Amino acid sequence: TRIAAAAAYEHAAGIAPLEMPQPCVPTPLTPTKPAALGTGSSSASLGVAPDEQLSAIGSIPGVEVTLLSADRLPLPLVQLALGGEGQPITVAVEQASSALPLLAEACVPLSARWHNAGLLCWEPLIEPADIQLKAQQSSAGSALTTINVGLSSPLELNLSDSMLRDAQVNLRA
Repeated sequence: TRIAAAAAYEHAAGIAPLEMPQPCVPTPLTPTKPAALGTGSSSASLGVAPDEQLSAIGSIPGVEVTLLSADRLPLPLVQLALGGEGQPITVAVEQASSALPLLAEACVPLSARWHNAGLLCWEPLIEPADIQLKAQQSSAGSALTTINVGLSSPLELNLSDSMLRDAQVNLRA
């Protein structure tokens, strides 16, 4: 399959996975103590009793998506990484009581690279950056009304002639 061919090529060429150098962890939204998610049942519920607090933090190790070229021998073309080694995608959810609005925050490390087949190496397409997502209800029980998206640093894109030529060749195929 195409994925197996790309993996074999990466292994033979000694191509390492993407690396994310800076930690990405949501900061506490409000000073609360964690509450249990559900009591004695097999499914967790995010409902909060009037006198309880909800505080949950979760993480996903990461997701990598590799786009293969349209050549007869498919080679990796572009790789997008959300999270990565030592840089999980983290999500925090808090609600002080059922009368107060729900707050959520996520931190998503992002990077992308493209494979320069002429040099047989990966080159950065998007330099590592952390995407900060914050969502808040306007009042308890309402739909989310405010969503903020931010970056920890400017988003740096690297474009070169050979990358644009590779993209043009693969778009025509």
